[in-house]
Amino acid sequence: MINKTKESDRILSDDLGKQSLVIINSRCIVVQGTDAFRRDLVHQQINKILGVLIHDNINTFLFYGEDISSKEKAKNIIESLNTNSLNMAETIVAIRNFEQIKKKEILELFATYTKNPHPRAKLILFSEKIDTRLTVYKTISQNCLYIEIPEIRNHYQLKKWVEKFIHDHRIKMDARGIETFTNSIHLDTYTAYNELKKLELYVSGSSITVEDIKKCTANTKKYTVYDLIDAIGYQQKSKAIIIADNLWQNDESLIMIIALLSNFFFTLWKLDALKRGNKTNDELKQNYMKEIFPSYRDKYFDFLKNYSSKKIMNALRNLYLCDCRAKLSMANDDILLLALITGIIKK
Repeated sequence: MINKTKESDRILSDDLGKQSLVIINSRCIVVQGTDAFRRDLVHQQINKILGVLIHDNINTFLFYGEDISSKEKAKNIIESLNTNSLNMAETIVAIRNFEQIKKKEILELFATYTKNPHPRAKLILFSEKIDTRLTVYKTISQNCLYIEIPEIRNHYQLKKWVEKFIHDHRIKMDARGIETFTNSIHLDTYTAYNELKKLELYVSGSSITVEDIKKCTANTKKYTVYDLIDAIGYQQKSKAIIIADNLWQNDESLIMIIALLSNFFFTLWKLDALKRGNKTNDELKQNYMKEIFPSYRDKYFDFLKNYSSKKIMNALRNLYLCDCRAKLSMANDDILLLALITGIIKK
Protein backbone atom coordinates (compact mmCIF):
# COMPACT_ATOMS: atom_id res chain seq x y z
CA MET A 1 0.00 0.00 0.00
CA ILE A 2 1.23 3.49 -0.83
CA ASN A 3 0.74 5.90 2.06
CA LYS A 4 3.02 8.85 1.33
CA THR A 5 3.84 10.39 -2.04
CA LYS A 6 7.50 10.27 -2.99
CA GLU A 7 8.99 11.36 -6.30
CA SER A 8 8.81 7.70 -7.39
CA ASP A 9 5.03 7.76 -6.70
CA ARG A 10 4.50 10.56 -9.21
CA ILE A 11 4.31 9.21 -12.74
CA LEU A 12 3.35 10.49 -16.18
CA SER A 13 0.33 9.08 -17.98
CA ASP A 14 2.59 8.10 -20.91
CA ASP A 15 4.39 5.65 -18.60
CA LEU A 16 1.32 3.74 -17.38
CA GLY A 17 2.25 0.65 -19.37
CA LYS A 18 5.53 0.38 -17.43
CA GLN A 19 3.91 1.08 -14.04
CA SER A 20 1.27 -1.65 -13.86
CA LEU A 21 2.54 -3.06 -10.55
CA VAL A 22 2.58 0.40 -8.93
CA ILE A 23 -1.05 0.97 -9.97
CA ILE A 24 -2.14 -2.47 -8.76
CA ASN A 25 -0.49 -1.86 -5.36
CA SER A 26 -1.89 1.65 -4.90
CA ARG A 27 -5.05 2.09 -2.82
CA CYS A 28 -5.68 5.73 -3.76
CA ILE A 29 -4.85 7.36 -7.10
CA VAL A 30 -5.10 10.93 -8.36
CA VAL A 31 -5.15 11.56 -12.12
CA GLN A 32 -4.56 15.22 -13.00
CA GLY A 33 -4.72 16.89 -16.39
CA THR A 34 -6.76 19.45 -18.32
CA ASP A 35 -7.27 17.21 -21.38
CA ALA A 36 -10.62 15.50 -20.73
CA PHE A 37 -10.18 13.05 -23.61
CA ARG A 38 -6.81 11.84 -22.32
CA ARG A 39 -8.26 11.52 -18.81
CA ASP A 40 -10.79 9.12 -20.35
CA LEU A 41 -7.96 7.17 -22.00
CA VAL A 42 -6.08 6.96 -18.69
CA HIS A 43 -9.25 5.69 -16.99
CA GLN A 44 -9.53 2.98 -19.64
CA GLN A 45 -5.85 2.05 -19.19
CA ILE A 46 -6.19 1.82 -15.41
CA ASN A 47 -9.29 -0.39 -15.77
CA LYS A 48 -7.38 -2.61 -18.17
CA ILE A 49 -4.42 -2.90 -15.78
CA LEU A 50 -6.77 -3.75 -12.90
CA GLY A 51 -8.61 -6.33 -14.98
CA VAL A 52 -11.98 -4.59 -14.74
CA LEU A 53 -13.03 -5.83 -18.18
CA ILE A 54 -12.17 -9.50 -17.61
CA HIS A 55 -12.97 -10.10 -13.93
CA ASP A 56 -16.63 -10.16 -12.95
CA ASN A 57 -15.82 -10.16 -9.23
CA ILE A 58 -14.69 -6.52 -9.24
CA ASN A 59 -17.29 -4.10 -7.92
CA THR A 60 -17.01 -0.75 -9.75
CA PHE A 61 -18.70 2.59 -9.05
CA LEU A 62 -18.47 5.86 -11.03
CA PHE A 63 -19.41 9.25 -9.58
CA TYR A 64 -19.09 12.86 -10.75
CA GLY A 65 -17.83 15.69 -8.55
CA GLU A 66 -20.66 18.04 -9.51
CA ASP A 67 -23.16 15.49 -8.13
CA ILE A 68 -21.43 15.16 -4.74
CA SER A 69 -22.98 18.18 -3.07
CA SER A 70 -23.64 16.90 0.44
CA LYS A 71 -21.73 15.21 3.25
CA GLU A 72 -24.31 12.44 3.21
CA LYS A 73 -23.52 11.64 -0.44
CA ALA A 74 -19.78 11.63 0.29
CA LYS A 75 -20.26 9.37 3.32
CA ASN A 76 -22.23 6.91 1.18
CA ILE A 77 -19.39 6.79 -1.35
CA ILE A 78 -16.81 6.19 1.38
CA GLU A 79 -19.05 3.52 2.89
CA SER A 80 -19.06 1.71 -0.47
CA LEU A 81 -15.26 1.70 -0.26
CA ASN A 82 -15.16 0.42 3.31
CA THR A 83 -17.88 -2.20 2.85
CA ASN A 84 -16.41 -5.03 0.81
CA SER A 85 -18.55 -8.06 0.08
CA LEU A 86 -16.88 -11.44 0.68
CA ASN A 87 -17.47 -12.56 -2.89
CA MET A 88 -15.86 -9.42 -4.32
CA ALA A 89 -12.10 -9.39 -4.88
CA GLU A 90 -11.92 -5.61 -5.18
CA THR A 91 -14.06 -2.48 -4.99
CA ILE A 92 -13.09 0.38 -7.32
CA VAL A 93 -14.63 3.84 -6.90
CA ALA A 94 -13.81 6.47 -9.55
CA ILE A 95 -14.80 10.12 -9.19
CA ARG A 96 -14.65 12.22 -12.35
CA ASN A 97 -14.45 16.04 -12.21
CA PHE A 98 -13.24 15.92 -8.62
CA GLU A 99 -12.33 19.64 -8.84
CA GLN A 100 -16.08 20.40 -8.95
CA ILE A 101 -16.37 19.49 -5.25
CA LYS A 102 -16.16 22.90 -3.56
CA LYS A 103 -17.29 22.25 0.02
CA LYS A 104 -14.38 21.89 2.41
CA GLU A 105 -16.21 19.46 4.73
CA ILE A 106 -16.79 17.07 1.80
CA LEU A 107 -13.16 17.29 0.64
CA GLU A 108 -12.03 16.61 4.21
CA LEU A 109 -13.98 13.35 4.26
CA PHE A 110 -12.11 12.08 1.20
CA ALA A 111 -8.79 13.40 2.54
CA THR A 112 -9.34 11.50 5.79
CA TYR A 113 -10.17 8.31 3.87
CA THR A 114 -6.89 8.47 1.90
CA LYS A 115 -4.94 8.32 5.18
CA ASN A 116 -6.31 4.86 5.95
CA PRO A 117 -7.86 3.31 2.82
CA HIS A 118 -9.55 -0.08 2.81
CA PRO A 119 -7.06 -2.83 1.81
CA ARG A 120 -9.44 -4.29 -0.82
CA ALA A 121 -10.68 -1.06 -2.36
CA LYS A 122 -9.35 1.61 -4.68
CA LEU A 123 -10.32 5.26 -4.86
CA ILE A 124 -9.43 6.98 -8.15
CA LEU A 125 -9.88 10.76 -8.39
CA PHE A 126 -9.84 12.49 -11.79
CA SER A 127 -9.25 16.24 -11.65
CA GLU A 128 -8.17 19.10 -13.87
CA LYS A 129 -6.06 20.49 -11.04
CA ILE A 130 -4.97 19.54 -7.53
CA ASP A 131 -3.97 22.69 -5.64
CA THR A 132 -1.57 21.36 -3.00
CA ARG A 133 -1.37 24.81 -1.39
CA LEU A 134 -4.69 23.92 0.25
CA THR A 135 -4.27 21.62 3.25
CA VAL A 136 -7.04 19.25 2.21
CA TYR A 137 -5.60 18.78 -1.30
CA LYS A 138 -2.10 18.46 0.12
CA THR A 139 -3.31 15.59 2.32
CA ILE A 140 -4.94 13.87 -0.65
CA SER A 141 -1.84 14.30 -2.80
CA GLN A 142 0.48 12.97 -0.10
CA ASN A 143 -1.54 9.79 0.32
CA CYS A 144 -2.18 8.97 -3.33
CA LEU A 145 -0.31 7.73 -6.33
CA TYR A 146 -0.16 10.86 -8.51
CA ILE A 147 -0.56 10.42 -12.28
CA GLU A 148 0.02 13.56 -14.33
CA ILE A 149 -1.26 14.04 -17.87
CA PRO A 150 1.16 16.49 -19.56
CA GLU A 151 -0.45 19.29 -21.56
CA ILE A 152 -0.10 19.41 -25.33
CA ARG A 153 1.22 22.93 -25.89
CA ASN A 154 2.93 22.72 -29.28
CA HIS A 155 3.34 20.72 -32.47
CA TYR A 156 6.34 18.78 -31.12
CA GLN A 157 4.40 17.48 -28.08
CA LEU A 158 1.44 16.44 -30.23
CA LYS A 159 3.84 14.66 -32.56
CA LYS A 160 5.36 12.69 -29.63
CA TRP A 161 1.86 11.74 -28.46
CA VAL A 162 0.90 10.56 -31.96
CA GLU A 163 4.14 8.56 -32.25
CA LYS A 164 3.42 6.76 -28.98
CA PHE A 165 -0.23 6.20 -29.86
CA ILE A 166 0.49 4.60 -33.25
CA HIS A 167 3.26 2.48 -31.67
CA ASP A 168 0.96 1.23 -28.89
CA HIS A 169 -1.88 0.52 -31.34
CA ARG A 170 0.38 -0.93 -34.06
CA ILE A 171 -0.66 1.60 -36.68
CA LYS A 172 1.73 1.74 -39.64
CA MET A 173 2.84 5.29 -40.48
CA ASP A 174 6.34 6.51 -41.32
CA ALA A 175 8.06 9.66 -40.00
CA ARG A 176 7.02 11.76 -43.01
CA GLY A 177 3.42 10.66 -42.56
CA ILE A 178 3.47 11.54 -38.85
CA GLU A 179 4.86 15.00 -39.65
CA THR A 180 2.20 15.61 -42.30
CA PHE A 181 -0.56 14.30 -40.05
CA THR A 182 0.31 16.41 -36.99
CA ASN A 183 0.68 19.50 -39.20
CA SER A 184 -2.83 18.92 -40.54
CA ILE A 185 -4.82 18.96 -37.30
CA HIS A 186 -5.34 21.17 -34.27
CA LEU A 187 -3.30 20.70 -31.07
CA ASP A 188 -6.01 18.40 -29.79
CA THR A 189 -5.64 14.71 -28.94
CA TYR A 190 -9.37 14.01 -29.37
CA THR A 191 -9.17 15.22 -32.98
CA ALA A 192 -5.93 13.26 -33.51
CA TYR A 193 -7.53 10.09 -32.15
CA ASN A 194 -10.63 10.41 -34.36
CA GLU A 195 -8.58 11.18 -37.46
CA LEU A 196 -6.26 8.20 -36.80
CA LYS A 197 -9.26 5.90 -36.41
CA LYS A 198 -10.68 7.25 -39.68
CA LEU A 199 -7.35 6.60 -41.43
CA GLU A 200 -7.21 3.06 -39.99
CA LEU A 201 -10.57 2.28 -41.55
CA TYR A 202 -9.55 3.91 -44.83
CA VAL A 203 -6.35 1.87 -45.32
CA SER A 204 -7.75 -1.41 -43.83
CA GLY A 205 -4.51 -2.65 -42.27
CA SER A 206 -2.10 -1.22 -44.83
CA SER A 207 0.53 1.43 -44.11
CA ILE A 208 -0.85 4.96 -43.96
CA THR A 209 0.82 7.11 -46.62
CA VAL A 210 1.12 10.87 -46.97
CA GLU A 211 -1.36 10.65 -49.84
CA ASP A 212 -3.88 8.88 -47.57
CA ILE A 213 -3.46 11.62 -44.96
CA LYS A 214 -3.98 14.37 -47.53
CA LYS A 215 -7.14 12.70 -48.84
CA CYS A 216 -8.69 12.06 -45.43
CA THR A 217 -7.22 14.64 -43.08
CA ALA A 218 -5.24 17.51 -44.58
CA ASN A 219 -8.24 19.79 -45.12
CA THR A 220 -10.05 19.10 -41.85
CA LYS A 221 -8.38 21.97 -40.02
CA LYS A 222 -9.16 25.60 -40.60
CA TYR A 223 -6.13 27.57 -39.45
CA THR A 224 -5.85 31.16 -38.28
CA VAL A 225 -3.17 33.73 -38.91
CA TYR A 226 -2.01 33.19 -35.33
CA ASP A 227 -1.27 29.54 -36.17
CA LEU A 228 0.88 30.84 -39.02
CA ILE A 229 2.66 33.27 -36.68
CA ASP A 230 3.46 30.41 -34.27
CA ALA A 231 4.79 28.18 -37.06
CA ILE A 232 7.01 31.01 -38.39
CA GLY A 233 8.10 31.88 -34.84
CA TYR A 234 9.20 28.28 -34.27
CA GLN A 235 10.71 28.17 -37.80
CA GLN A 236 8.53 25.23 -38.81
CA LYS A 237 8.73 25.80 -42.54
CA SER A 238 6.68 22.81 -43.77
CA LYS A 239 3.92 23.53 -41.24
CA ALA A 240 3.90 27.24 -42.14
CA ILE A 241 3.44 26.36 -45.82
CA ILE A 242 0.52 24.01 -45.02
CA ILE A 243 -1.12 26.72 -42.91
CA ALA A 244 -0.53 29.37 -45.59
CA ASP A 245 -2.19 27.16 -48.21
CA ASN A 246 -5.12 26.58 -45.85
CA LEU A 247 -5.49 30.32 -45.20
CA TRP A 248 -5.42 31.07 -48.92
CA GLN A 249 -8.06 28.39 -49.64
CA ASN A 250 -10.26 29.96 -46.96
CA ASP A 251 -9.96 33.42 -48.57
CA GLU A 252 -7.86 35.01 -45.82
CA SER A 253 -6.64 38.47 -46.82
CA LEU A 254 -2.93 38.58 -47.72
CA ILE A 255 -2.72 42.25 -46.68
CA MET A 256 -4.11 41.37 -43.26
CA ILE A 257 -1.62 38.49 -42.92
CA ILE A 258 1.24 40.85 -43.80
CA ALA A 259 0.02 43.42 -41.26
CA LEU A 260 -0.16 40.90 -38.40
CA LEU A 261 3.19 39.33 -39.28
CA SER A 262 4.75 42.79 -39.45
CA ASN A 263 3.38 43.60 -36.00
CA PHE A 264 4.77 40.27 -34.73
CA PHE A 265 8.29 40.97 -36.02
CA PHE A 266 8.25 44.59 -34.79
CA THR A 267 7.43 43.16 -31.33
CA LEU A 268 10.36 40.73 -31.65
CA TRP A 269 12.60 43.60 -32.75
CA LYS A 270 11.61 45.64 -29.66
CA LEU A 271 12.14 42.69 -27.30
CA ASP A 272 15.48 41.83 -28.90
CA ALA A 273 16.68 45.40 -28.38
CA LEU A 274 15.54 45.39 -24.74
CA LYS A 275 17.20 42.05 -24.05
CA ARG A 276 20.45 43.39 -25.48
CA GLY A 277 19.98 46.23 -23.00
CA ASN A 278 20.16 43.64 -20.19
CA LYS A 279 16.45 43.52 -19.41
CA THR A 280 15.41 40.23 -17.82
CA ASN A 281 12.53 38.12 -19.07
CA ASP A 282 10.52 38.97 -15.94
CA GLU A 283 11.06 42.70 -16.53
CA LEU A 284 10.00 42.33 -20.15
CA LYS A 285 6.81 40.44 -19.22
CA GLN A 286 5.85 42.91 -16.51
CA ASN A 287 6.65 46.19 -18.28
CA TYR A 288 6.99 45.74 -22.04
CA MET A 289 4.61 42.96 -23.18
CA LYS A 290 1.22 44.24 -22.06
CA GLU A 291 -0.21 43.98 -25.58
CA ILE A 292 0.53 40.23 -25.59
CA PHE A 293 -1.92 37.88 -23.89
CA PRO A 294 -0.23 36.67 -20.63
CA SER A 295 -0.26 32.95 -21.44
CA TYR A 296 1.52 33.64 -24.77
CA ARG A 297 4.36 35.78 -23.44
CA ASP A 298 6.75 32.90 -22.77
CA LYS A 299 6.41 31.86 -26.41
CA TYR A 300 8.10 35.06 -27.50
CA PHE A 301 11.28 34.15 -25.63
CA ASP A 302 11.33 30.88 -27.60
CA PHE A 303 10.83 32.85 -30.81
CA LEU A 304 13.75 35.14 -29.92
CA LYS A 305 16.02 32.10 -29.73
CA ASN A 306 15.17 31.43 -33.39
CA TYR A 307 15.55 35.00 -34.65
CA SER A 308 18.68 37.09 -34.31
CA SER A 309 18.60 40.84 -34.97
CA LYS A 310 19.73 40.15 -38.52
CA LYS A 311 16.97 37.59 -39.12
CA ILE A 312 14.33 39.95 -37.72
CA MET A 313 15.43 42.71 -40.10
CA ASN A 314 15.42 40.20 -42.97
CA ALA A 315 11.83 39.24 -42.09
CA LEU A 316 10.71 42.87 -42.01
CA ARG A 317 12.40 43.47 -45.37
CA ASN A 318 10.59 40.46 -46.90
CA LEU A 319 7.28 41.67 -45.48
CA TYR A 320 7.79 45.14 -46.99
CA LEU A 321 8.58 43.65 -50.42
CA CYS A 322 5.59 41.28 -50.23
CA ASP A 323 3.29 44.19 -49.34
CA CYS A 324 4.51 46.21 -52.33
CA ARG A 325 4.11 43.28 -54.73
CA ALA A 326 0.62 42.47 -53.42
CA LYS A 327 -0.57 46.06 -53.90
CA LEU A 328 0.89 46.12 -57.41
CA SER A 329 -0.69 42.70 -58.20
CA MET A 330 2.68 41.40 -59.34
CA ALA A 331 1.71 37.75 -58.62
CA ASN A 332 -1.08 35.64 -57.18
CA ASP A 333 -1.52 35.92 -53.41
CA ASP A 334 -0.71 32.24 -52.79
CA ILE A 335 2.61 32.55 -54.63
CA LEU A 336 3.50 35.75 -52.78
CA LEU A 337 2.68 34.16 -49.42
CA LEU A 338 4.80 31.09 -50.21
CA ALA A 339 7.70 33.32 -51.28
CA LEU A 340 7.29 35.37 -48.08
CA ILE A 341 7.52 32.31 -45.82
CA THR A 342 10.48 30.91 -47.74
CA GLY A 343 12.24 34.28 -47.50
CA ILE A 344 11.66 34.59 -43.74
CA ILE A 345 12.52 31.01 -42.70
CA LYS A 346 16.02 30.59 -44.04
CA LYS A 347 18.20 27.88 -42.58
